[in-house]
Amino acid sequence: MPTTSKIMNLLKTIYTNVIANHQRGVSFIILVVFLFTFILSRTVVYLIDADILPDLYLFLGQTHVHHLNYGIFLLTISGYLGMVLPRTRHMGKLAAIFGIGLGLTFDEFSLWFHLNNSYYARISYEAIVVITLVLINIIYFGDIWQKLFWFITRSPKRF
Repeated sequence: MPTTSKIMNLLKTIYTNVIANHQRGVSFIILVVFLFTFILSRTVVYLIDADILPDLYLFLGQTHVHHLNYGIFLLTISGYLGMVLPRTRHMGKLAAIFGIGLGLTFDEFSLWFHLNNSYYARISYEAIVVITLVLINIIYFGDIWQKLFWFITRSPKRF
C-alpha cells in the first residue's frame, strides 16, 4: 500500500511535469480548488437541509447571508492582491483564494438572476460546468487558442 508521502510525491511529479512546466499551473490550481469548494459547499448545504448538520448559516438580523457573498469578497481580495503583489511569490495562494471565491459565488449562480432562494436550480449546475470547461480549455488547449487569436488578429482583412 502506498504511503501518503509517496502519493504526495506522485501528485507533485504529475503537477510539475504536466501542468507547471506548461505555464498552466495557476489555472490548474483555480480549477481544482473551484471544484473542491463547489462539492464541499453543496455537501454542507445538503447535510444542513437534511438536518444532519446544525444550521451554520450567518444571519444579520432576519437576513440570511448567502455564501455567494463570501465568494464575492474573496474574488475582490484576490483580484486586488493579484494586481499589486509580485507575480512569482504569491500566485499559487492567490489562485487558491480565487478558486474558493469562484466556487462559493457560482454555487449560488441562480440567486444572481432570480433573487430568491432557488438553491437547487439547474442554472447553478450549468454555470459550474461552463466554468469547468473554460478552465480545462485554458489549461490543456491554451496554446491552440493563443495561436488562433494570433492568426485572427494578424491576418489581413478579407472583407
